[in-house]
Amino acid sequence: MKKIIFTLLMLVSLNVISGSTQCAYGNNGSVSCGGESSQCAYGNNGTVSCGGKSSQCAYGNNGSVSCGGLSSQCAYGNNGSVSCGGKSSQCAYGNNGTVSCGGKSSQCAYGNNGSVSCGGKSSQCAYGNNGSVSCGKLHN
Repeated sequence: MKKIIFTLLMLVSLNVISGSTQCAYGNNGSVSCGGESSQCAYGNNGTVSCGGKSSQCAYGNNGSVSCGGLSSQCAYGNNGSVSCGGKSSQCAYGNNGTVSCGGKSSQCAYGNNGSVSCGGKSSQCAYGNNGSVSCGKLHN
């Protein structure tokens, strides 16, 4: 039953403290959530990505998809991946062919496995035991 639910491409609305968030589920079991009135797109490899209102989405050569905010900038990695950030976003490329875009004045960090992650202004980055890295903004 769970597999059937995850294989359906469906949208659900969730109410959270900060407002209404829209989420979508990909047929590979992935999920992506965007802000209020967000737009979602589905990649050919089963992935899904949601951006903000009037978001721009781009598709990678490996079947992936990425959505950013209004007037977002998108970049393509050498491995066929794609990443979209917000308006005036900064993008960086990892040694393993990946790409990551963050918001305006974003901070980017590189993992030991060749990955890259960019977060928004004043973001913090953390490193995983497998060499990965992830950057994001701290919640107040």
